[in-house]
Amino acid sequence: MLKVDIRKAFDSVRWDFILTILKVIGLPHRFINWISKCLTSPTFSVLVNGNIGGFFKSTRGLRQGVALSPYLFVLVMEIFSKLLEAQFTAAQISYHPHTANLNISHLMFADDVMIFFDGSSNSLHRITEALDLFGSWSGLHMNPQKTEIFTAGLNQLESLELSSFGFPIGSLPIRYLGLPLMHRKLKFSEYSPLLDKLEGQFKSWAVKALSYAGRLQLLKSVISGTVNFWISAFILPKGCIAKIESMCSRFLWTGDIDNFHSTKVAWSSVCLPKDGGGLGLRRYEVWNNTLCLRLVWLLFSQGGSLWVAWHQHHSLKNMSFWSLEEKQTDS
Repeated sequence: MLKVDIRKAFDSVRWDFILTILKVIGLPHRFINWISKCLTSPTFSVLVNGNIGGFFKSTRGLRQGVALSPYLFVLVMEIFSKLLEAQFTAAQISYHPHTANLNISHLMFADDVMIFFDGSSNSLHRITEALDLFGSWSGLHMNPQKTEIFTAGLNQLESLELSSFGFPIGSLPIRYLGLPLMHRKLKFSEYSPLLDKLEGQFKSWAVKALSYAGRLQLLKSVISGTVNFWISAFILPKGCIAKIESMCSRFLWTGDIDNFHSTKVAWSSVCLPKDGGGLGLRRYEVWNNTLCLRLVWLLFSQGGSLWVAWHQHHSLKNMSFWSLEEKQTDS
């Protein structure tokens, strides 16, 4: 797998390439002119010791934070996606052994790109050529120092050939779309990014004079949103969930997670519905199981999910889901 890092992605997109794409997909000329004005009209200035040093115009790039920018960037990256697919279809690049039957060449989310191939130097050479060609069109060039290659099952000669391309050798787990990517169940210690993030949020709020209602609202919105993102993908260890709920309880009652002795009501009671005497918060262990049941539902929904196609081919293998037995090695 090649995990591609694109250098200064949003800042280096060529405007003429974006406008050409809009023309090719058949958008009205008037609409394209509007987009062109949005791209090319802004001016920028630099503050030097608090003084504005004059204005200047940009020549490329998309402004981050503008609602239109992500859509335009996705259209640009779609060209790279089609370029890669054409190379795989023409057998210029060979599929990874486990992805050939499913025609999976790459995964892409905005500028996060992972390309899967058979591990041969010829395929990697073709991939780098495709990246260079796309860079010359769009202005989006690969950063070789931050692009990582992940290998398994190669002999010494094959590994040596790949190392000659100069890409750093990566190792799992890695962060992808904000979550750790691993081939097995994560250990408790590997959930530290989640715990550290929650702890940082709680401590930043501790210095503010928040009421009970304010702290409750932060738990329901910000904290629950962060935790839900993780528990919709993984079944968290009970110890990890207990630590999260402990921090939530201390923050609710004292506003400070370092205070261990001021909890007034058991967390199980706090999480009861309001008509049952609680505050309507959720127990994360129960909610974790509920969210992960969605993955089971996807297996039966026939919605065209790539995740479902993968498990139908590699895990179920024409067996009934209900006949599968849990293994310690399952992710």
